[in-house]
Amino acid sequence: MANTWKLELGIPIDSLIVLYAGKFEEIKCPSIIIDLAKKLSGYPVHFILAGNGPLESNLKLKASVSNQITFIDFQNQQQMPVLYRLADFFILTSASETWGLGINEAMACGTGIIARNTCGCVVDLVEDGVNGFVFDAVDINGLINNIQLLLEDKLEWSKMGKKSEEKIASYSFKAIVKSI
Repeated sequence: MANTWKLELGIPIDSLIVLYAGKFEEIKCPSIIIDLAKKLSGYPVHFILAGNGPLESNLKLKASVSNQITFIDFQNQQQMPVLYRLADFFILTSASETWGLGINEAMACGTGIIARNTCGCVVDLVEDGVNGFVFDAVDINGLINNIQLLLEDKLEWSKMGKKSEEKIASYSFKAIVKSI
């Protein structure tokens, strides 16, 4: 189903797909993704921004110069697992995030993670270079370098996704009961 959706959206099958799913508001900093797309122009990477919000028209205007960005509307909870599986990586760009539940959800779907160091869960859930990357918004070039390295090794995409799925499995009720 995810591959079908990818084709329907017109995303090249061999592209690295990076998903942002959330509100389009200042605190979430989705404009970072537009900047990434501009700096990675010509590379086989595609960004999907799923959601709605006050910044939507401005983001779409800024993104109109890139064919590497696709916008889709907010998706209900039943559709989110398919959306996460459509992506190779889920990106969380928030300037402040107490936890970042989208990371848990993406990991449960076997998706690699790219998270800003201002998201509470990165300390517990993201192992830099293992199941994804942690970035600092003042060092976007470091994030771009990490994405470029990923583009050189497509096998690494699925390895990171599998590591995410393995790591999040220990955050289940079954694991909690066993540890008690």
